Amino acid sequence: IEQGQEEGYIVDYPPIAVLTIIRSSIQAVINPEFLINNSISAQEAAKVALNIIFTGMMTKKGKKLYKKLKTE
Repeated sequence: IEQGQEEGYIVDYPPIAVLTIIRSSIQAVINPEFLINNSISAQEAAKVALNIIFTGMMTKKGKKLYKKLKTE
């Protein structure tokens, strides 16, 4: 996260907060009760959560690179 911030790909948020948000979000969506009640796989839930988090913390430069990497 710090390297991404230094290179201009990630917005300057406190890294510990970013990591805590990522961890908490993934734990919430791969919770068996959540998965059963929402008919979604753990893989899909984690993928969606990470996509939302990553794009929300990226700069325009970061989003451009992320989009390019996703299409390759």
